[in-house]
Amino acid sequence: MSLTDAPIFSELTTESTRIKLITHQHEIEGNIYLPRAMKENRRLTNLLNSEKRFLAITQVSLKERATGTAATYPYIQVNMAAIELILPLD
Repeated sequence: MSLTDAPIFSELTTESTRIKLITHQHEIEGNIYLPRAMKENRRLTNLLNSEKRFLAITQVSLKERATGTAATYPYIQVNMAAIELILPLD
């Protein structure tokens, strides 16, 4: 198998989960990626309790809570300390 025929590494090691995340200023919906290696590592709580400072989110729909202004982004990072609520949508 050549390198061009090999599956993408991230597809082998992660799976996406759709989430809704609330911060003081924003409501965010998007995909996060959880490790596939072990079943318990796929739990959202394990990711949130990890040493990571930022949560990477893809295919993002972001709405400002104060104004209702909405935007979409292919990728953002959210500071874990800013998260007030997170809900799995899958």
